[in-house]
Order: sequence, then structure tokens, then C-alpha cells
Amino acid sequence: ELPPRHKELLAVATPDQAEAAREFFTSRDYVAVSVVTDSDTDLWEAAAQLDAIECGPEAPGALPPIMFQPSLTVVNWAARIEQGLPQDRLEQGPTALDVGCGSGRDAVFLARRGWNVTGVDEFDNALGRMMKLAESLRVGARVATQRARVRPDGSLEGSEDFANRTYDLVMAVRFLQKGFLPRIASMVRVGGFVLYETFAEEGGGPNAVANTPKKTGRLLSRADLLAAFPDPEFVLHCCELRNITDGRLLRCFVAQRAQPPPSLPKEQLEGLLQSPQAAFE
Repeated sequence: ELPPRHKELLAVATPDQAEAAREFFTSRDYVAVSVVTDSDTDLWEAAAQLDAIECGPEAPGALPPIMFQPSLTVVNWAARIEQGLPQDRLEQGPTALDVGCGSGRDAVFLARRGWNVTGVDEFDNALGRMMKLAESLRVGARVATQRARVRPDGSLEGSEDFANRTYDLVMAVRFLQKGFLPRIASMVRVGGFVLYETFAEEGGGPNAVANTPKKTGRLLSRADLLAAFPDPEFVLHCCELRNITDGRLLRCFVAQRAQPPPSLPKEQLEGLLQSPQAAFE
């Protein structure tokens, strides 16, 4: 996985691969690319001065570093969501569903934090990349995939097994089928969370930034979310707008399924039925 295109990139290559590396990154629209060769002694001296060289055996249980950037909403809310879950779920390894997971950056990010994540996508090559990424970062055992296509009406083509379960977190990043929102709500277990991040309706229209979806069905509004995850069934934690680096506008949403109110003991219920006025005393 490569870092975001707007980041300055320094690539280290062998002398015979340096020019090919430069062309590779330039062809993928990286705006600031520097290529140095691994035989450049100045490079290693500078890296040593910055304490940027890692050597020696890895610490037991250490995970390799990541180069990719997960969704900022996922990054910013992961710890807070974990704090909001019951301790026993954290000890067992909380469960997450990533709908429209793509190549799995967000799913793998959570797996590295101890989550057991199921990624759903309609493309086999995307699911294959996700598993390859998870395995390269040593969290393959925590990641599972299911292939399914979500139709505009919310019905599924392919596996439906994932949709018959409940999860501690259901998330969708840069994915939207409005007809599927009620199904997402049904898959959030009591005390669990839903996290949504996709292009906002406010960023559409004739003045929309390039690459913003044109159809309103592909743009998410606050009203869409509040209707799908209504109060008091869901407690709203976040519903805000955020610009990404190319100017497109995202809607970021986090809500938690509320705990049901405690039920009254049977004896107390029977007493209220026999003496209704007691309920008002």
C-alpha cells in the first residue's frame, strides 16, 4: 500500500531501478517525488543522525509499520469507540463489519488494534488485496472476507451470511447505497456503534469539486443518517463535515445503539396492573 498522493515521497531504490521508480510514482500523480539510491552514503549518514534506521531483532509481538493512511474518522474514533464498549467485548476481541471495504485499509487498521473484522466487497480482486495486506502486516487471522454486491434497493447479490449477524461496529467509508442503511442499523448490536464516512450532499450540485459523485443517491445528508439511525434508538456522537485534500466534502457520522431501559420486576408490574394510580404516585 502506498502513502497518500499529496504527501512528499522519498523512495530508495537500487541504481538500476531509480529512474523506473521515479516514472512509476510520477505516473500515479505523486506531486513531490525524490528518488535516491541505496548506495548513497549521504542518505544513510543523514538517516543515522535522525535515528531513522531500525536494525536488530524485532520486539516480540511487534507489528510492522504501515505506510497507508486509513480514514481519519476511523483513526480519530477508534479509541473512543473502544472505550464505549463493555470490557468483556474488548477482552474477547470486538467485532467489526466493513461494508464496501475495498483494499481493506480501514479493516486492517482495526485488526492491528485487536478487532476481528469482516470485510465485504463486490470485487474479488479488492478482497484479495485486503487479505494480502492483512497477512503482510501479520493480522490475517483477524480478518475475514465475504463477497457481495449491495443493490440500490438494499438487497444483496452474493453472500448474505454477514448480514444476519450483529457487530460491535459497522462501518462504511466512501460507500453508499441508501437502501441498505436500515440493514446496517439492524446489524449494530446493543451498545455497538455505526460509523459512516462518504461524500456529503452539501458538496454536490453544479459547483461540485471534480470527482464528487453527480447523483444525489450517491451523496449522504444529515437527514438520511438521522432517519436511518433515529433517536432514542441510537445516541448521536458525531455528524460533521470535513474537506479532504482535493477539496471534496465528506459527511462523517458516528452513533451508538442505546441500551434498552431496564425492565421492571414481575411483582412490580403486577402491582401496577392491579393499582394503576400507583404509577403516578
